[in-house]
Amino acid sequence: MEFAHSEHDMTSRETSCHAPEEESEDLSQPQDWFERNSLFPCDDDSENDSEDEALDLPSRRLSRAIAFQVLSEIDVTGHDKSVVFSWIIESNQVDRSSALFAEELIEHVDSNKADLDIIIEQHATAWPLNQVSVVDRNVLRIAFYEIVFENETSFQIIVNEAVELAKLFGGDNSPKFVNGVLGALVDNKILEKLT
Repeated sequence: MEFAHSEHDMTSRETSCHAPEEESEDLSQPQDWFERNSLFPCDDDSENDSEDEALDLPSRRLSRAIAFQVLSEIDVTGHDKSVVFSWIIESNQVDRSSALFAEELIEHVDSNKADLDIIIEQHATAWPLNQVSVVDRNVLRIAFYEIVFENETSFQIIVNEAVELAKLFGGDNSPKFVNGVLGALVDNKILEKLT
């Protein structure tokens, strides 16, 4: 699976490939929001679609990117997560393994969202959660879920993957912000293990 990743593709309002933003317009169907905020290649004929500028995501990163996409859409639009998930998987021919892990992340992050948001607020003390961008908020929710509830992947890998998602979808300050908040959580988790 290939993903556009050039600076132009990820930030331009002229294409459909940019980071999710809170929209005021009516995006009543999952595909409407998805097409405007897609992590998948743009459908236009721009030069940025060349194979030289495409990125093959590792399976787990692909799963996290899909989970991020679904969680961001339901966060912004309130669309049904199963409809959004099915539409993304079917329209992009995502492999079964990536789809299963993405679905697991979506279900667990969504069902633990209230608890995750409390934990995020405890570690991002300078920013109320409603002032954190949709991108940063959902990247953090996924990473916090994996660190706090899953405990199957090392902290270092989870933080790295979250920073990579923040680089791919967020603004200039997103990677630094995500890294800082996750660093505070990891420091606390390490201290808990030592005591």
